[in-house]
Amino acid sequence: MIDIKRKVPRFNIEFTIYSNSICGNGLNISQKGMGFLTEKELMPATDIPFKTQIKGFIFSNKLYTIEGVGNLLYSKKINENNEFYYNGFEFTKFNKKSKTELLDLLDDIRKFEKDPNTVTETKSLADFVYYPSDDISDKADIFYNIMTENLTNKYEIFSYYLDSPSTSTSNFIQLKTENKKSMIMMGSNNYLGLTNHPDVIKAGCDALQKYGSGNGSGAMVGGTLSIHKRLEKELAEFVGKEEVIIFNSGYSANVGIISGLLRPQDVVINDISNHASIFDGCILSGAKRLVFSHNDISNLKRVLKRAELKYNGRLIVINGVFSSNGEIAPLKEISGLAKDYNCMLMVDEAHGLGILGEKGIGASEHCGVLNDVDIFMGTMSKSLAGVGGFAAARKEIIEYLRFYGRPYLFSTNIPPSAAASILKALQIIRDDKSIREQLWYNINFFKAGLKKLNFNIGNSESAIIPIYIPDTNLLFRFSKKLFQKGLFHNIFIFPAVPMGGSLIRFGIMATHTEQELTRALKIIEEASEEENLLH
Repeated sequence: MIDIKRKVPRFNIEFTIYSNSICGNGLNISQKGMGFLTEKELMPATDIPFKTQIKGFIFSNKLYTIEGVGNLLYSKKINENNEFYYNGFEFTKFNKKSKTELLDLLDDIRKFEKDPNTVTETKSLADFVYYPSDDISDKADIFYNIMTENLTNKYEIFSYYLDSPSTSTSNFIQLKTENKKSMIMMGSNNYLGLTNHPDVIKAGCDALQKYGSGNGSGAMVGGTLSIHKRLEKELAEFVGKEEVIIFNSGYSANVGIISGLLRPQDVVINDISNHASIFDGCILSGAKRLVFSHNDISNLKRVLKRAELKYNGRLIVINGVFSSNGEIAPLKEISGLAKDYNCMLMVDEAHGLGILGEKGIGASEHCGVLNDVDIFMGTMSKSLAGVGGFAAARKEIIEYLRFYGRPYLFSTNIPPSAAASILKALQIIRDDKSIREQLWYNINFFKAGLKKLNFNIGNSESAIIPIYIPDTNLLFRFSKKLFQKGLFHNIFIFPAVPMGGSLIRFGIMATHTEQELTRALKIIEEASEEENLLH
């Protein structure tokens, strides 16, 4: 519903619409219509009279009254775990005054009052993306003032940095006070706990002695070492693909794969909840971008029908495990549709590799579609306990990406010590299933504890476990208490997740002891009682 021509950014514009018992909270508005959330599903209808009052942009206190007639086009859940329905409302008729009010509102949305001391309590990171100014750094100055004075009280996570390995209980330093604090680490992607494994550390130290600290040049001009080629070979064998190309981060891998393969005449089709790096790669490619509702197979089918005759190449990209809520994509059904509509399929296995499947290959193996995945993307900074990302595919695709995947061609490869550590971690994953078994014991133990407390944890099927808290003010208060009591965690709010889908995320590790997990559950229970969260 965003009017792209006016470049109106998507912010949480609060308004209420009353007509025929319709009442909802607004998400966005343009000249063409508006989107809003309701607790109940609405029936699509035409010629609905409406009247709404809408507050202006971020620091504005002005109210705009708009009334007219419109059509309710649809009412649907963003995903099954969401408690709210998203509604699309199309404007069809205004009186002259309301049309002027709407245009004034849209202009107000594009403005930003410069006084950082005005109404800052409700601000979030989403509010500082856009600011029209001749000086492109103005938004940074305004953000800095508000962040240091106000937002750090909300985003407690930004107040700490690690002073130890990322283990099940880690040492942190508070940014402002420089006080040291020990906390149970549940904000890490070190799912198998291998970053501190003695054999992994030794392998890195040995490679540091043999190869030195860096590569000396880019991957294609003398910076590829024998340890890199060995890692490529063993990764390819592990995931069952012909060849592998290594990127220096998971982000670079997604950007490089997608922008390297797609062109403006092609189309890329994304789950709306895919990782930001996937969408960034799509933008850089210049290809047409289509999205489907999260894990919604029927919606994907409709999108594929639209794309079938319009574009040259077609690529479906999907997260095997979604990073915010731990859900697994319905890869069996998506793979079937990819075949039916002659699309390539790329799966981002960042959070599934080492965790899911008989061999720990990921969601593709878990869902039985590994052979149908054309491009397997993985990261080496999570279960593989290092840094970097990779793509695995048939040899022709990989060779093409070496020359047209710009983040590979124009940057330096991962350090040799990291490559050696990753190789050792891969060997441990391949040879020692007991670590993965311990991880799943911990996952099930922690999930059972949260369910006993009656938290809404959605449909997580991985080492990522959320607690959904739609009220962001409550979420921030609850989060702060968890930090104060010694439990490190992550928070996700709009725009990282859809409106109404804000959550606290916990990452489970194989090295968590039952005592640590029990203590974490006790901290969560205490904090929830203090905030009356469970009621």
